[in-house]
Amino acid sequence: MPRFKQPLPEISDHDFDHRLCVALGQLSADELGLERALRSGNAVDYRSVLWTVSGKSHGDPAQIRAGVFFNSMIAGCSCADDPGPADLINEFCEALITLDEDRNGCEIDFV
Repeated sequence: MPRFKQPLPEISDHDFDHRLCVALGQLSADELGLERALRSGNAVDYRSVLWTVSGKSHGDPAQIRAGVFFNSMIAGCSCADDPGPADLINEFCEALITLDEDRNGCEIDFV
């Protein structure tokens, strides 16, 4: 289960969405596991990940529906003499984020 560097505020706080997106952006590639959401490429460019919150459920546990914009690339397809950069492919997926009780970590399911 990914852990945040610091606990998130209450889900009803005015800056919750922003703080969640920042916290998700600080997760390591291993914690995030965005490779599970690839549709076109075979590797994720983790420098390009952008989160948006599209819905919240205040239940117990709290759940957040989020959109994830990112770039993927097709790694290993360039010839040795090809000077061109790797092609980046725009991708999008949705995620269901279930916060733990203390809002210090979460479970992420890409849907």
